[in-house]
Amino acid sequence: MKLGEILLKENIITPEQLARALSISQSTGQRLGYVLIRLGYCSDKDIAKALSKQLGLPYIDVEDKKIDPEVLNKIEQSLMEKYVFIPLDFRPRLASKPLLSIAIADPTNIIALDEISLRTGCDLKCYVASEKDIVKCIRHNFGETHTIVVPEYSLDNLFKQIVVMNASFALLEVGSPPKIQKKSHTTSFYAYSMGLSNQMNLEELPNWPPLSKTFMRQFCEELMKDEDFAKFITMGGITINYIWKDTARFRIDIHYNAINLPPDKESIDYNKVIMRIMLITKLSKY
Repeated sequence: MKLGEILLKENIITPEQLARALSISQSTGQRLGYVLIRLGYCSDKDIAKALSKQLGLPYIDVEDKKIDPEVLNKIEQSLMEKYVFIPLDFRPRLASKPLLSIAIADPTNIIALDEISLRTGCDLKCYVASEKDIVKCIRHNFGETHTIVVPEYSLDNLFKQIVVMNASFALLEVGSPPKIQKKSHTTSFYAYSMGLSNQMNLEELPNWPPLSKTFMRQFCEELMKDEDFAKFITMGGITINYIWKDTARFRIDIHYNAINLPPDKESIDYNKVIMRIMLITKLSKY
């Protein structure tokens, strides 16, 4: 059974929500579960539980789990953060490789599983856990770090870096990497995280690519409702107050950088859209 069908059967999402998420997933190439979470249709725990049913793998809640230090020290923290997983148990075996049990957010990522197995010299037994819970578990066992790993180019990860870096604002324009300003200094995303990180090889940290027209459209559709689009088309701009994950409050200014405004939503040229995301206040420690 497909992931969307499982979520429908569990009454977690509606057919209309699934249809919209599938459309976005197909147009952007992002995973369906990732899109559903970004749209606010379900939680990452919902996706993790549905994924465990789909793949026949056990689900585990690791949010407050304390990991045996001997198990934890067998794996580099940077590898855990890169592929969003946490080790659970290590068992030596006489006739074969040791068996390492892990909780991972995306057990379908064959590249991740191959690298984890190669780097640890172990066979893997996978459990499914939510990305958010795994991140909390890593921090609970290691403490806070300055390392930021962005697995996908997303609005959620833009918010995440602004909050973690305590930046003033971010500027998004099609054709250029997002820019971040902190203490009157503007730089590309990841310059600060690369400068602060002492947990991994800096060459392994990805750079933010130039923002594409497709992603700008996706970001606008995630942030704006139909009435917001109507105002945006009429006025050539809109300001949105946005609360992200009960963690921070943002003010988002979206402008159309052209004299002639589009007649309707489908006529918007996203190459001309400029987005400015300002951090107003943090609501909780992230």
